[in-house]
Amino acid sequence: MDNKEKIMQCALELFSNKGYDGTGIQEITQTAGITKPTLYYYFGNKEGLLKTILEYHFSDFITRLENATAYSGDTVKTVTEVSRFFLEIAKEKPIFYRMYLSMSSSAINTTAFLCITPFCERIEEIIESFFLKSAQDNGNMKGHEKEISRSFLGIINSYTLLLLNNKIELSENLIYRIVHLFLHGIYS
Repeated sequence: MDNKEKIMQCALELFSNKGYDGTGIQEITQTAGITKPTLYYYFGNKEGLLKTILEYHFSDFITRLENATAYSGDTVKTVTEVSRFFLEIAKEKPIFYRMYLSMSSSAINTTAFLCITPFCERIEEIIESFFLKSAQDNGNMKGHEKEISRSFLGIINSYTLLLLNNKIELSENLIYRIVHLFLHGIYS
């Protein structure tokens, strides 16, 4: 692992565990075993480091989410695949996912919130786009796609947080229960 990767990994862990505002440059450089000029060389400043970490992790995340939301006329199948995606990526990248959830819930004028907002908005767009397509086959969803996508993300974020906090275990039964609970609200 080169210095740039080492700095990014150390900062990711610190931001996830202590928050962006609770982590200082000195702590990052000490944890990574590098000097401040080295950090500034690669990232410019702490915000540049955060943006690089977010771009690195969200590039794969967004691509995989777009693949999971590919709608082929089967709402249940797609909601299942999207639910599975979120839970599996939280399990696969728990440090990143915890940081994502934490920063997306930060005070609205903080650097963390402002940096993560474009990624959160893109996730919302992808989910809403799926529900717009699905609404063409499910008339009771028409006109409610934005609320449905927000509700879905709320449920998913709640379950991923439970998963990250070891309150639940990832299983096919869990995915089935989430999908059933969510779709029951739409179809009833």
